[in-house]
Amino acid sequence: MSETTFFDDVSDEVCAAAEKFVAADQTARCGVLAAMDDQPAVRELVLALAERLLRDLAAGRHPIYTTSEAEVSPAEAAQILAVSRQYVDRMIADGRLPFGHKPGSTHRPIRVVDVERLAAERSRRRASTDAAITALIDAGLDY
Repeated sequence: MSETTFFDDVSDEVCAAAEKFVAADQTARCGVLAAMDDQPAVRELVLALAERLLRDLAAGRHPIYTTSEAEVSPAEAAQILAVSRQYVDRMIADGRLPFGHKPGSTHRPIRVVDVERLAAERSRRRASTDAAITALIDAGLDY
C-alpha cells in the first residue's frame, strides 16, 4: 500500500557499522561516495542523507523514509507518530486525522502530509506545556 520505508528491523551488525561510520572523520566518510565525484551536488545530498540515517541508527532510533505525497495505513501512521494504532483510530474517529477511502475497500489511507501536520501540532502543544511547567518551576511553585 505505502511507499514508506521503515528502518526498524536493522541488524546489530548494521548498527555497529553505522556507529563506525559516524565516528569516522569527514574525509573517510566522503570516500564512500567517491564514485559520484562528477555530480558533487548529488554526492553531497546522498552523503548528508546517509550520514543522518547512520547517525539515527547508531543512536538506536528507527528512521522512516517517505514522501509527503505518499499515503500510509493507520498502523504506519501510528508508527510515525510513535503512538498506538488504537490512538490513531481515535484521532480518525474524532476528525483530527483525515483519511481517504479506496473504492470497494475498508482500507483508510492517510496522507503523510496530514500525519506530519498532526505531529507538528502535537510537538507545538508539548513545547507549550513544557514552557508553562518551566515557568511554574522558575517561579518557585511546585509542579
